Amino acid sequence: MIRLDRITKRFGATTVLDGVSLEVPRGTITALLGPSGSGKTTLLRIVAGLETPDAGTLALEGHEATHLPPGRRSIGFVFQGYALFAHMTVAENIAFGLRVRGTPRAARLEAAARWLTLVRLEGLGPRLPSQLSGGQRQRVALARALAVEPHILLLDEPFGALDRTVREELRTALRELQRSLGLTALFVTHDQDEARALADQVVTLDRGRIAQP
Repeated sequence: MIRLDRITKRFGATTVLDGVSLEVPRGTITALLGPSGSGKTTLLRIVAGLETPDAGTLALEGHEATHLPPGRRSIGFVFQGYALFAHMTVAENIAFGLRVRGTPRAARLEAAARWLTLVRLEGLGPRLPSQLSGGQRQRVALARALAVEPHILLLDEPFGALDRTVREELRTALRELQRSLGLTALFVTHDQDEARALADQVVTLDRGRIAQP
């Protein structure tokens, strides 16, 4: 589903990724594990189309995608800081991507209600993000990413700001959704226990390279 071949990325004189090659099988979760500055988030952003590599190629679903615009990649992205729109209700946040696509309002509302049920937030659609707990906001962010029915889900330290109990609950919910929907997912973490608990494949990055087992 995702194939990275000798990806290199530099910011000025600093090489952040140095010839990284990686395959993420369809319908699986792969964790990118490593310390801060190892290149994990940069690699995730290259897959999303938010950064362009200086060298190497990216293929998605068997098609060359190195320079494909983000909007044409069928990718959902969950950020560490939720990135919800404070002035929009929970339902409006979830339906935002569908609105951008021009989906009719009735269909957007139906989709938002369905995803609220799937992430166990029934009845909270009219609330604002400020009225939710951190765990609830992260569920909204996950629902928003999935509402556009992406083929690939990317998550950047999605549970880092949450306490252990909520992290474990959300990990379970994510795994259940991933399996039921057959999603391919790539997520960044620095937590070894989280990586092992959630991922089918764990890839460790160290100073821009994949560390050998």
